[in-house]
Amino acid sequence: MELSWLLPAIASPFVYALVTIGDKWILSKLQLRIESFNLFVGLVQLSVAFSILLILGIPDTPFSAIVASVSGGLLWGIYLIVLFWSLRREQMGRIVPVSQTSPVFAAILGVFILGEHLEWWGWFAVLLVVGGAAIVSAEPKQLLSGGFSKVYLYVIAGAALVGVAQVLLKTSSEELNIWHNMSFRGIGLFTTLALPFL
Repeated sequence: MELSWLLPAIASPFVYALVTIGDKWILSKLQLRIESFNLFVGLVQLSVAFSILLILGIPDTPFSAIVASVSGGLLWGIYLIVLFWSLRREQMGRIVPVSQTSPVFAAILGVFILGEHLEWWGWFAVLLVVGGAAIVSAEPKQLLSGGFSKVYLYVIAGAALVGVAQVLLKTSSEELNIWHNMSFRGIGLFTTLALPFL
């Protein structure tokens, strides 16, 4: 069985955790304004995007693939605005698990839009993720009465946007290589995350 995906699959959440710790530290401890942080992250994405396009050039692909990639970035930028805002207000250990429910939305959309197939244990895993996110976002004293902070509803909505973005990026990857896909996603991400704060 081919397991070349295993190490990246394990390394990705570890790197994401380190980045999120940095985000939380900058926003909470250093008290950097969220607008400034959004602008910084968006400009980094734009710089990487332009660097890739300068090196590899504009791809000769259908315009629809570029639109799908940029659209994925636009949605991801909205998600990051919500994530940074919520990280400043709530505990990272409660926000991050909820924000990582996006694969649930991507899996559901993959089945209904892309015609992919999910076995019963896949659906069971989806239910576990949703249940875990609900439990971690509820106040312990209010868990039985369904007490949730509205912040978590915004984070779940953001995760749903990322699920849609992942479907768009999968669609665009049929025509774009990984580097061009990342560059156009970065342009879209800059547009929603940073452009409003210029």
